[in-house]
Amino acid sequence: MPAGCAPDSLEPDDSPGQANLLASGGSLNGNLCPAANPDWFALPLVEGEHYLVDAQSLGGGAAVRLSLYAPDESTLLLSAESPDFGESARFHFYAPSSGTYLLKLEPLVDGLAGSAAQYQLNLSSAAITHLPLLFR
Repeated sequence: MPAGCAPDSLEPDDSPGQANLLASGGSLNGNLCPAANPDWFALPLVEGEHYLVDAQSLGGGAAVRLSLYAPDESTLLLSAESPDFGESARFHFYAPSSGTYLLKLEPLVDGLAGSAAQYQLNLSSAAITHLPLLFR
């Protein structure tokens, strides 16, 4: 990563109280800057709906860990991480109740930071398709 580190336009977003809103069907671009600085997002989810959360590396410089918290802001529901640098982190989530869930996005490894460590965070509705099993 280059030595330069200019905070993105979403800052400040370093705590749950500063979380940026990301609605279903939306996306936000950010970077891992400054070092050891998590980015927080507020996800308004609807009970009974399925969602896909996807953090894509833009330009190959980012690798992230995603942690989803319940509306109580303290219960960790699940986490996912990029398998390697430049690869996406994603997970599927079924919302058991309506509310604003919190998503913490942070660098996969300590020291990963810089203006070139860019990501795009996407939240979309997910359709679950069950294929039939054929036995012969």
